[in-house]
Amino acid sequence: MAPSHKKLRAVFYSLVLSFGIVEMALTAGLAWVEGFSKLRPLFQKIAIGFSLATWIWTSIILAYHNHPSQSHIFTKKKLHFWSFIAFVVVWLALGVMILSTSGTECDFETSSDGMAGIWCAFTFITGGGALIISAFSATAVVVIYKSVASADGNVAGPVVHKYTRTDEENASTE
Repeated sequence: MAPSHKKLRAVFYSLVLSFGIVEMALTAGLAWVEGFSKLRPLFQKIAIGFSLATWIWTSIILAYHNHPSQSHIFTKKKLHFWSFIAFVVVWLALGVMILSTSGTECDFETSSDGMAGIWCAFTFITGGGALIISAFSATAVVVIYKSVASADGNVAGPVVHKYTRTDEENASTE
């Protein structure tokens, strides 16, 4: 049996949330370290801001993704869909921006204080992390798109009422 869209949404929302927190921690640890590239610290400071926004916003919509009987704005399928579309675009751009500095950061010919290998590694780690967040966000977009919304647009889908037999019905069949 295939996992439900609710479970898949929870998994990919949680992955985006987790990687957003890790990306912020790693990027914050290196953003103020001077390397060869003058743009990498700027790009990483931008990534810190977007990481913070990503995990806060993902936390909010994760909290509301499975409330089928509510009509709150945070339960709307369109809000979830366009939020993750924005994450895909922003994190893809940030990943490319950070990784574009790798040619300068990974220059082992220029004399340095011995930290060039660390600058190079962290440039790839933080740039790759941004691309991973973009990929998980893209997968969440697909899951959201394939899920069935309720009549009022709730991402959790329509409310299903289970029919249970009454005591009289049970007694009459015996």
